[in-house]
Amino acid sequence: MVKTVEEIEEAITHLPEKNLMQFRSWYEKFDAQAWNRQIESK
Repeated sequence: MVKTVEEIEEAITHLPEKNLMQFRSWYEKFDAQAWNRQIESK
């Protein structure tokens, strides 16, 4: 079930507030981990 960025963006715009808060929390952790991997690989 691969989605395009546009499909993901569209889905996010339709999330109920509670789910949007959960997504934000998850994405913040995901992004921090990705950043750490990028920094550690240099």
